[in-house]
Amino acid sequence: MSLQATRWALARENVTPLEKLALVVLADCADWNFQCWPTGEALAGRVGVARNRLTTLLRRLESADLIRRKARLSERGRPIGDMFVLNVEGDGA
Repeated sequence: MSLQATRWALARENVTPLEKLALVVLADCADWNFQCWPTGEALAGRVGVARNRLTTLLRRLESADLIRRKARLSERGRPIGDMFVLNVEGDGA
């Protein structure tokens, strides 16, 4: 967990309460490089929403330049989930 990322997430003002919660959960998962790779199921469960609602929240956070999502691929090139990068240093404000 990155305390800096969590504080950053809590300080965001131009987001809905659910968007902020999703951002705080991502921050709680983040390493010192502000990166994390929770499963969609785990993330949706911690935020308390269905997967389709989570997808909408994540798209809004991306549009607001608060997070970046990078596809992770297996050695065979198959999708294995996403890595999320919090835009803490860019401030995303």
